Amino acid sequence: MKWLASLLACACVLLTYDAVAQDDGAARPPQPKRPRLELSSPAIECGTVYAGEEIESEFEVKNVGTGVLTVSTRPDCSCVAFTSIGGEIEPGKSRKFTLRNQTGKGHLCGVTLLTNDPDRAQVQVPIEGTVLPLLEWPESLMLEGRWDETRTKSIEIKNVSGRPVTIQRAVSTRSFVEAKGFEPVAGEKGWRLKLESRPTGRWERLRDSVELTVHADERSFPILLPVQIVRTPPIEVTPTGTLSLSRGYPRSNGRRELTLTSEHRDFRVLAVAVEGVPKELVDAICVTEKPNRAYRIVVSLPEQAPHRGRFHRGELVVRTDDPDQPEIRRTLSVRQRFAEPPTAGPAKD
Repeated sequence: MKWLASLLACACVLLTYDAVAQDDGAARPPQPKRPRLELSSPAIECGTVYAGEEIESEFEVKNVGTGVLTVSTRPDCSCVAFTSIGGEIEPGKSRKFTLRNQTGKGHLCGVTLLTNDPDRAQVQVPIEGTVLPLLEWPESLMLEGRWDETRTKSIEIKNVSGRPVTIQRAVSTRSFVEAKGFEPVAGEKGWRLKLESRPTGRWERLRDSVELTVHADERSFPILLPVQIVRTPPIEVTPTGTLSLSRGYPRSNGRRELTLTSEHRDFRVLAVAVEGVPKELVDAICVTEKPNRAYRIVVSLPEQAPHRGRFHRGELVVRTDDPDQPEIRRTLSVRQRFAEPPTAGPAKD
């Protein structure tokens, strides 16, 4: 009987262990599959290149997780282009990405990887290397002037690479600046480029660039020259039309005002004159509203003005110390009509 009791005790122990194991299995659901990204290299090495050269680089992305890895690419600059934009990578598999980097701007740009890896949703892949200048030009290319006028400027571009280089053409990228041609500089390895800015409306600051098509080492590539256009708005004159003065029937308006204002430049009104109209017919007075910024020109007809019933057309001339607007002119018309309605003639029978 002892052996039977021992057998029953062992059976109870086995049943209890099996029940506990089943409980543990039910409490632990299977783990979800998770993708995990791994790069072949934390950065892309390109060594030393000259500005304008096109660099082709390659890097590898591997999925070392248990789930499907989704990868999409986002360039850090418009000068970076891809042969493939992304896709899915199965667990244990890898995929190669090839990118081309234009160095015409003089710097290197990397790429950002967007993934479904919960630990690395965004991964920055920089491109490391040194970009040597191929050409040299003034650091600040700025064209200044009024918004409604054309300005020109000549700059010198030098070849600092020591290699045979030719410029095939120069084209503006936004049409605010026009390249009027280039010619070799005598005695130096370089060129003289003439830039011309066009009227730009009332914009105060604009950015443009000139794209040079450069030929070196039996191939052509673009190099961008950034250009900044600074436009100072002119003195604002209101109203813009003709100043009409009249007195008498049927209506009178013997007073007009011309306002000169500017928020961007200091100026002074030096003199006010009337041309083409008798001086005794019109009074013109300058009133200072705000020194060096705002003036009001009052033009009026005297109470006892002669030449009644006559019409005069001339100009109101305002002279300032502003170099861009030394004279401001407005058409002036003066009419002296009847002081009262004409009387009716004798009644007809």
